Amino acid sequence: MITKIAISSGKGGTGKTFIATNMAITLAKRGEKVRYLDCDVEEPNGHLFLKPQIYKEEDVMLLSPAGVDEEKCINCGQCAEVCHYNAIAVLKDKVLFFNELCHVCGACIIICPVDAIIEKERKIGLLRHGKNNSIDFHYALLETAEGDMSPRLVKKVKNYIGEGINILDSPPGTACPVVESARRHVDSWPS
Repeated sequence: MITKIAISSGKGGTGKTFIATNMAITLAKRGEKVRYLDCDVEEPNGHLFLKPQIYKEEDVMLLSPAGVDEEKCINCGQCAEVCHYNAIAVLKDKVLFFNELCHVCGACIIICPVDAIIEKERKIGLLRHGKNNSIDFHYALLETAEGDMSPRLVKKVKNYIGEGINILDSPPGTACPVVESARRHVDSWPS
């Protein structure tokens, strides 16, 4: 059986991690199978309390638009029109691409009539896996300047939800990373 408990609050510094880590320790001492998932990818700190032994680290990569092939590009401007984040600007004879504004929605790739958008792997974070006695531990660290990728990184942490009691330590606030932490995925809904 899979049980998920998300510890959340609309404000930082309220003791979410304190409650989540103590709940994990208490349940583990009772013999429960416990998995701790620190979904606060911008400032994870559950590891400071639980002190897990890290046994694996992995880069989290994302295929992302990174520019345009100027030989293919016909400067139609459709990519800039469809980009809601202003990550692309089409000038008279040049296309400018602003990586730091791109949300990797893929609209520019879909709309380009000549397949001129270049995609490259982009590191959005680092995922760490560890164990403290009988508590499985998973958390991620968001790369600097990748704030818009927080929900995608939270989703990667949540891929490690498994049998037993899963404690999800949510980030503070009410924005997208918090919603992703507490959200039930369609593939985990009962039939």
